[in-house]
Amino acid sequence: MKPCRLAPVIALMAISGCYLKPMSASPPVQSQEGVRVELSGEDCEDHMGVEGYPISRSLSAKLRIENPARELLMFFPESVRMSVEDWSVTPLFSGTFQIVPGQRRDVVLEFSHHSICDNDFKIAFGHALALGAQPVQIGDLWFNPLGQLHGQQPRR
Repeated sequence: MKPCRLAPVIALMAISGCYLKPMSASPPVQSQEGVRVELSGEDCEDHMGVEGYPISRSLSAKLRIENPARELLMFFPESVRMSVEDWSVTPLFSGTFQIVPGQRRDVVLEFSHHSICDNDFKIAFGHALALGAQPVQIGDLWFNPLGQLHGQQPRR
C-alpha cells in the first residue's frame, strides 16, 4: 500500500477506536418487544502514574442495539448505569439516539471508574430504552474484559 493511501486508513482507525471482545461476557439481552442489545466490543484502560499508582481508569463499551419493532426506538444513555465492585456510574456523554424500525445502530458509551479492568462489569439499562412513549424493559449485560466472570451470574 502506498503511503498516501495508508494515511486515511490510519485516520479511520484512530477515529473509530479499538474495541475488543471481552474475554467473558453474558449473551445479548432481548426485551419482550424484540429489542436486542449486545456488547460488541469494549476498551478498558488502566492509567497508571509514575510509581505505578492508578491515576484514572476508563471503559468504553460498544453496544449494538437492534430495533425490530414498527416504532421508533429511543435510547437515553444518561439512564444507563455501569457497575463494577462498589462503584456505579453513568456514561460521560448524555444525549439521545434514535433507532428507526427494522434497523440496528452501534453506540459507544464511555465511563470513568475506579476499579482495575480485571473485574466484572455490569451495564444496566433502567429506563434507557423506549418504543414511542412506552418504556422497554431489558436485562443487564455482564462482562469481564480480561478473564472469567467471577461469581456474577448474568441475569436474563
